[in-house]
Formats: sequence, structure tokens, C-alpha cells
Amino acid sequence: MRRADLPNAAAVISMIDGGAGGAFLVAGSRGRPHPREDVMRPNIPEKTGIQLDQGHASTDDFITRTYVLPLLTDPETRERLIKEHRNNPVGKPGKAGRNAVGHSPDLIAVIDKLRRAPMTGKYVRVCIRPHAEYRIGVTTGVRGKPVTILDDAHPSEEACEHAIFVKRVDDLLALYGAA
Repeated sequence: MRRADLPNAAAVISMIDGGAGGAFLVAGSRGRPHPREDVMRPNIPEKTGIQLDQGHASTDDFITRTYVLPLLTDPETRERLIKEHRNNPVGKPGKAGRNAVGHSPDLIAVIDKLRRAPMTGKYVRVCIRPHAEYRIGVTTGVRGKPVTILDDAHPSEEACEHAIFVKRVDDLLALYGAA
């Protein structure tokens, strides 16, 4: 049944026979706003928790406080992780039957946390001269906008990746007041 086929009434509730069960159809007042729409409208905030990504943010914060910060706030563990990352910043793939060289579970947890950061303000590697000069760039978070390139130069991709890692760790500790 179409809305136009309904009787001319302010509000019609009719039962549509759906065979075994039924469904209710509520018709309004022919396209005009309901006279008490302002009273009937639920109190919904401008943006919901889903739109604000509160579920993800809360979960990420819990994981950071529970699993990542204890690794980074202990000076001995932090130095061990930084040294491990310096020796193998991007991992090495397996070749010719040899196994890949990965990271320890602790370093993987820290790197995974750093990868979950939003794009705004994220550090990226920028190649200035291939195999000779790399710099750190800071993203705007807006697609198509250029990155801001920092002054410090690094001789290799690995050295630049490690410098980015150290900057991200320092920023994370500062964000949580643990620097």
C-alpha cells in the first residue's frame, strides 16, 4: 500500500496483513511537519559516539595504557626496544630459504600502537636524494596537501625510519604525561 492510497487523516496506523505475521505502517500528515515535532524529537547530540569514533579511541587508549606504556616507561625496557629497532628498523624478509628476521613481541606491540595513530601530524620518510639523503616529513592529514619537511637529514632509509620511531615514542610518552 502506498502512502497516497491511505485515507486522508492526520495520523493513520493500520495493520498490513503479512501472511503469518504483520507489520505496522505509520503515516504522517501528508508531508507537513508534525505540530509537536520539536517535543517529539529525541535528545540526540550533534555527533554520536560512533561518529566521534569513541569506541575505537577508548579501546586504543586501554591497549596503550595496559600493554604499551609499561614497556616505554621502564627505562631499561625502552632502551632495549630502541636498540632493537636501531639494529633492525624495518625487518628483513626471508630470502633463498632463510627465515625472515622480525621484531620481538614487545617491539611489535609498540610499533602496532604507533601505526594506529591518526594521519594528522604523523611522521613519514621523505626521500630527498635516493640512497643518499632522507628527511622526516609531517603530514597534514588532508589528502593532497604537502607534508612539512623537517631539517634533520639522514643518510639511509633505515636511519630515517629509526629517527621517526624515536620521535613517535617521545611524542607518545609526552601525550600520556610519561616523558
